[in-house]
Amino acid sequence: MNKKISFALVAIMLAFSMVTFVGCEDATKDDPAPQNLALPTDAPEGAIFLYGGTPKVGEWQNWGMNNVVDEAYAADASYNPCILLTSATGWGNGYPWAFDAGSLTGMTTFSFKVKSEDYDYVAVKMPGSSLIGDAAVQIFFDGRTAGTTVTDVAGAPGWKKVVVNVATVWGNLDAATQCAIYYQVIPVVHGSSTPEGEIMYLADIYLY
Repeated sequence: MNKKISFALVAIMLAFSMVTFVGCEDATKDDPAPQNLALPTDAPEGAIFLYGGTPKVGEWQNWGMNNVVDEAYAADASYNPCILLTSATGWGNGYPWAFDAGSLTGMTTFSFKVKSEDYDYVAVKMPGSSLIGDAAVQIFFDGRTAGTTVTDVAGAPGWKKVVVNVATVWGNLDAATQCAIYYQVIPVVHGSSTPEGEIMYLADIYLY
């Protein structure tokens, strides 16, 4: 073979191999797994957390709701981790906390994030508050509940941010010893009011 032709073929082969190596992706190569990182909290300085940050007050308490609780659910596209609540046969679907009296003294605002395709409201209960009765407030996601605002969370499809004015809704929380965010059909009938398999997510729960 003519030497000039041989050199030309070698040069073409080298150029092709370089283009293939530099400019073309290997279709068999695995891409890194997508990272599912939680949106940062928007809590102001001095906030205390029931879930999603520090300092943290309160621990889960069994209220006999009989729902299934995953406190470290990691598959949500916006908040990872978050609380995933799945209703079973029982009177409600929710997450209750317990803490020492005085833990919430001076707190004027309660805020949390919630997502559910099954519910259009949640109840928030604060036993020990100065609200007359059982201290439960029904909060509608359309924002109609007095003393509350509900907004969509930017960058988190399906999530709502609920902000509660403590003075308007509960008076004060100085003597509160419990809190629960939950869903139940109202009025409760025969102690069983929530269909099985309904889902609610909670995240970024704090007071300030």
